[in-house]
Amino acid sequence: MKKHIGVLNILIIYVMLAISLTSCVGKDSYPAFSDGLFVKISYTPVNVNEDETTFTVNVEILQDGTMYIYADNFVKWYGENEPDRMKLKLSDEEVEDVKKSIIREGLFDMHNDVGNKDITEGIRKEIIIYTAEGEYSIYGINPSNRSFNKVYEQIYGLRREELVTYVDKINEIQETGSRNDVGIYLTNQSGNKIFLKEDIENIYSEEYYPEGEEEPKTRIVFVLNDEAQAILDDAGAYTDKKKQISYKMYNDNKYIFDVIVNESDDGCFLFADVLYDEKELEDVIKELNEGLE
Repeated sequence: MKKHIGVLNILIIYVMLAISLTSCVGKDSYPAFSDGLFVKISYTPVNVNEDETTFTVNVEILQDGTMYIYADNFVKWYGENEPDRMKLKLSDEEVEDVKKSIIREGLFDMHNDVGNKDITEGIRKEIIIYTAEGEYSIYGINPSNRSFNKVYEQIYGLRREELVTYVDKINEIQETGSRNDVGIYLTNQSGNKIFLKEDIENIYSEEYYPEGEEEPKTRIVFVLNDEAQAILDDAGAYTDKKKQISYKMYNDNKYIFDVIVNESDDGCFLFADVLYDEKELEDVIKELNEGLE
């Protein structure tokens, strides 16, 4: 009897040792985090907002504690330059806490899509973990997975105030730009709108020889639709070369230059003499045509 008990005890010890070893192997089997960037979170509105508020906000954390906050993937960016990247600094303890949470909450073993498959609109959140073996991406629209949300909110909350301030600034740029996104229009000298972007079919540049001059000049020509052309022809009938009729051109409420009514064998057209070099002219034509969209 004692012999059986002894064998049983030995078997129990072996089983417990095997379980312990398996547990240790599982714990140590997670891949090592990348040396630089090791985790990134992002969120993007999906099918819920206007174009100006549909973009992605990202937070990246590096091993040395550097944190970057930036926005990208704009449906339409209204800023003049690329959005700023905010650079912040985390403590070593904050960095280690994030790593521990990623492992403790089992993100390496989590399904890629933790969102509700039936939901097609909301906020798409994503956590990307960068390791020596590759990237682990976990994402979803309005995810309800507690472990995912716990890690996500921990990272989001590390510098919450700065993040909120950054996003508010981006939203302000977008909202202001959206209000001013009226495209091209022309006013008379009294400030009344005469031609809107819907009245202009095309904008291009060409060389021409002014009357009595041997050297060519470059001008930007504005092609109007039939209805606007009829209005222009009527205005052109009273054109006096000593006192030409002109309009002020605006793009998104910003004054660009004056355009002049000129008569030709085909009627009247609008043009503006320009002094841009070739590259500048190309950029101006591109920008003006974008103002027609």
